[in-house]
Amino acid sequence: MFIRFIGILCGIAAFAVLALGLSENAQAQEPIISEVRFGLLSHDVAFFGESKEEGADINAEILFRRLGKKSAEERRKLIPWLLSPRPHIGASINARGDTNLFYAGLTWDVDLGHSFFADASFGGVVHDGEKSSLRIDKKELGCRALFRGSASVGRDVTSHINVSVMLEHASNGGLCSHNEGLNNAGIRLGYKF
Repeated sequence: MFIRFIGILCGIAAFAVLALGLSENAQAQEPIISEVRFGLLSHDVAFFGESKEEGADINAEILFRRLGKKSAEERRKLIPWLLSPRPHIGASINARGDTNLFYAGLTWDVDLGHSFFADASFGGVVHDGEKSSLRIDKKELGCRALFRGSASVGRDVTSHINVSVMLEHASNGGLCSHNEGLNNAGIRLGYKF
């Protein structure tokens, strides 16, 4: 368990170094990486189904520069907003050795005013959990690759730092024989470059 914990900490440190390095070497006008987020999530919350697994997840995510060169004013219109998401990669690592998620996708964000924001993402995830299991303490996720969606609501604390609450859901959408799905929820701290 201790070795796994050290491995997780090393992974998070490598993630942060990579994120900071890529953002510094990016184009002068806009960095490749627009934001990094780190958080603590409650694992397998009973939001859309039954909770079987336990523990907390350490979440880390990199959001890249926005696709398309739309101004903030243009993004307030529906079509330009849909065409200007930010690609992301991330991971939710379970501290108790239950299911870990490694994901990528697109994130759309909305400025709610008064320093508040909301975002939603959609993409894919690969997990190391059970596809099928007779154990009552393990999720039966059916497929190794799943769909992943998330939603966040947060507030900018400064021009660079924000805090948000997040819910993520991963499932196979009924494409495999088992589809219990996995939900994680918690709080994240973000840093914008």
